[in-house]
Amino acid sequence: MQLKPRRIRKSAAICLSDFVSHLEWLKSRHCPKTYQDAYLVSWVFRKPKAFNTHSEIAGYCRAHLVVALDQLKKLITKMRAGRPQVTEMQLRKYQPYLTDYLFDLRLIAQTLERRKDSTYEFFSAAKRTA
Repeated sequence: MQLKPRRIRKSAAICLSDFVSHLEWLKSRHCPKTYQDAYLVSWVFRKPKAFNTHSEIAGYCRAHLVVALDQLKKLITKMRAGRPQVTEMQLRKYQPYLTDYLFDLRLIAQTLERRKDSTYEFFSAAKRTA
């Protein structure tokens, strides 16, 4: 008999905080130095092409992780709108953006972390379209 995992109810603020903390942990493991804006722009806005080496793939993933984390923090500041923390109403309002962050970062996070931990899974789910 297989038991269902127990659902844990967390506040919107804690969920967002946990998400940002995990991304910061990934950044600390895979982006040991501070990247200049020119470097990030060269990776994030480059014309699509095939990658020839793992270091090119890792550079692409690191740049996207750094930019995504920075922009996510700005989005959360906007969501707070002067309040001490994000409300559930704000979380629902920005849900499409947050869903995009999750799914866009899944492959990036897994590509980086699976080189260190082959069992790592950012999350397992399918994206639901409205």
